[in-house]
Amino acid sequence: MKTICTMLTILASICLPFSARAAEFNPNFIISDSELTDYTSMTLEGIQRFLENQPGTLKNFVHSGKTAAELIFSAAWTERINPKYILVTLQKEQSLITKRSPRQKDYDWATGYAICDSCSKSDPKLQKYKGFKNQVDYAAGSARFFLDNPHKLTVKPGPRTIDGQPLNIANRATAFLYTYTPHLHGNSNFHRFWDQWFGKVYPTGTLLHAPGSPDVWVIQHGIKRTFESAVALNSRYDTSRIIEVDQEVLDQYITGTEIKFPNYTLIRSPKGTICLIVDDKKRCITSEEVFREIGFHPEEVVDVGWGDFNDFIDGAPIVSADAHPTGALVQNNATGAVYWVMSGVRHPIVDRAILQTRFKGFRINQVSPEILEENQPGDAVRFPDGTLVRSDVDPAVYVVAAGELRPIVTAEVFESYNYDWNKVVFTTGKALEIHPIGEPLNIGVN
Repeated sequence: MKTICTMLTILASICLPFSARAAEFNPNFIISDSELTDYTSMTLEGIQRFLENQPGTLKNFVHSGKTAAELIFSAAWTERINPKYILVTLQKEQSLITKRSPRQKDYDWATGYAICDSCSKSDPKLQKYKGFKNQVDYAAGSARFFLDNPHKLTVKPGPRTIDGQPLNIANRATAFLYTYTPHLHGNSNFHRFWDQWFGKVYPTGTLLHAPGSPDVWVIQHGIKRTFESAVALNSRYDTSRIIEVDQEVLDQYITGTEIKFPNYTLIRSPKGTICLIVDDKKRCITSEEVFREIGFHPEEVVDVGWGDFNDFIDGAPIVSADAHPTGALVQNNATGAVYWVMSGVRHPIVDRAILQTRFKGFRINQVSPEILEENQPGDAVRFPDGTLVRSDVDPAVYVVAAGELRPIVTAEVFESYNYDWNKVVFTTGKALEIHPIGEPLNIGVN
């Protein structure tokens, strides 16, 4: 196992607030069956380390001569249930992961097993379930029992109304969570904690593919979108960065609209407005004269309906003063500096790694300093979203998402996303500095 040493290791020892990028709660599919049964997802040391990174007291809790981590690990392996499920249930029921001053009854009924709104904790019939070890064991055991005996689930996969909301429960794991906690609020909390600590929400710009499927998907702000054609995909993304994942991973994302058109396609609305597609924006051409001046040809234009036209957000209009509306690589023939010039703005490329990653195969045009100066200075070009990067002098590894660097603070997190060590791009500290630092990936698993 490789080790990532990062200048941001302090991030691994703090409890971050809930992420602004949290995945939306899908009441029909809370976690997958494979996630609930992944009992090898955390080592004993990993569970203890997780508890030590939280403000609660379980890091120091001992029951019957065993630590909380040992009891959780033992129950998980005995029942072949994910220890992450136990940890989240401890938080959902009694806030034991983060509570700084829990009461004895919080430990005694740690996972809420056998307790209901109308139940009395003093009921003699419930005393055999009392105690931290018993609660952990029964929570894990009940998950295993219902997964092995799905006919005994009180909430089964399929159509169901919960709290007055019609649902179509997608799998056994989600059905079990409703059997254990038969209301939306409790399961929304479960999802919130799971997503905060363990949810694999792939960053914006990640390309995913499930074996056996013809589709490639791009994740954009928590939504998955596929491509109508290989041309639409290849005009936007480097397909060598596609990550293989289980279909269940893709099923957790809301499906967005299909990406139909290759980058730099000219589209025409039913009203006759012609726009150039640049990434996910439409840059509308202000007049027929501008269209001719730039050198576009009428046969290049694709007629589309209002649905396809309005699928793109509005970008800056293309006016007669625009040079290179589709962009061009230019090099100062006096200094050797390379720029991406678009619509009269020159954007410096501060490192060859950015040039090779974002503009592979593009032709570089030699220009004089005087011609280059005719373009206004702009922001430096950043690495494309989804790129894995690290400095050539520092081992910290990041993934670029929405133009930010999101730290990957351990090798375990890196490998849990199916990232490839061979795909990490080495660059300069200067190139990294042009990207703001975003939130770490899954800080809670450290």
